[in-house]
Amino acid sequence: GVIDRVPYYWLVLVALMIVLWADRRIKSSRVGRAWEATREDEDAAETMGVPTFKFKLLAFAMGAAIGGMSGSLFASENGFISPDIFVIILSELFVAAVIIGGSGNRWGALAGGVLVAYLPERFREFSDYRILVFGLALMVLAVWRPEGLFPPRRVRRAKRAEAEIADLEGE
Repeated sequence: GVIDRVPYYWLVLVALMIVLWADRRIKSSRVGRAWEATREDEDAAETMGVPTFKFKLLAFAMGAAIGGMSGSLFASENGFISPDIFVIILSELFVAAVIIGGSGNRWGALAGGVLVAYLPERFREFSDYRILVFGLALMVLAVWRPEGLFPPRRVRRAKRAEAEIADLEGE
């Protein structure tokens, strides 16, 4: 193994910055708008001329490329890959982080990840009830705040517009 981990840290940091930069550029491009239109309403996007199948394949390929890159970085750090490393609870926690933070919101997912990583460690002394409380909290969040704790701006704008329409109809 490598004694000095500082170069590896910088490699991962640079890779992360490149991925975030590319994500930001793609999100504001024609491809990003097509992805958002497909996510919101696939039939309407198809009607407007967006080749949704092509853009869904592109999204899958880009996600696979980023996953492959992060997997190779993980493997180079650990030295090997074993199925025992990847337990199902980690996958569930990743999905929970996105749900808690708000789907479609990069910073919300990051905040959800911090909450999902921090809260179970904070209440480690209640280890028998941690998963139960976590599941109950997710159910409460799904019922009362389905868009997550930090919804994307488009969701907040849509809710404001709905409230304004309701106010105008009430007058």
